[in-house]
Amino acid sequence: MGYKLGLASCVLLLLECWIFLAVPQVNGIKIAAYNVRIFGKTKLDNKVAMDTITKIVRQYDIILIQEVRGIHADVPGELLNRVNQLGNDYQICNTVRTFKPAGSTHRELYLYLYRPATVTCVGTEEAEAVNANYNQAFRRPPTVATFKTVNGNVPFFIVGIHTQPQRAVTEINSLVDV
Repeated sequence: MGYKLGLASCVLLLLECWIFLAVPQVNGIKIAAYNVRIFGKTKLDNKVAMDTITKIVRQYDIILIQEVRGIHADVPGELLNRVNQLGNDYQICNTVRTFKPAGSTHRELYLYLYRPATVTCVGTEEAEAVNANYNQAFRRPPTVATFKTVNGNVPFFIVGIHTQPQRAVTEINSLVDV
């Protein structure tokens, strides 16, 4: 019996391995991407869901939260407040502007939360600024977030992407152009 990893998990795992190999000073920084699936006001009001989300977020030094909705209800700020109720203050890295996934009627954003005791956020940008043809390749635009380690001041970047299972291979292969 073996473990089955989805393609997105493998990409994140490879990204983490690359960071550990290419930048030895970041050994011990835990990084994750988490698709909360329609994360808006309804989930904020669900205690069980929020306890689970908060517990997951707190396991990582940097975490990309995908599919954040309810931007007008300050979902990012409320999530940050709940995570910080337990200590180990987190901060929000500059969130990338909201976008409508291709073929969708709702708006989403990517939200990076990080522990400033471990890393500092240099900034984020949507891949559109890097590659003007991204609309043809991606349903949701990838983001590039740049961080620096606190000890050693070593910069590194993370490319976050939220793919659909049926388009994952195509979208991940397109990341070389980002």
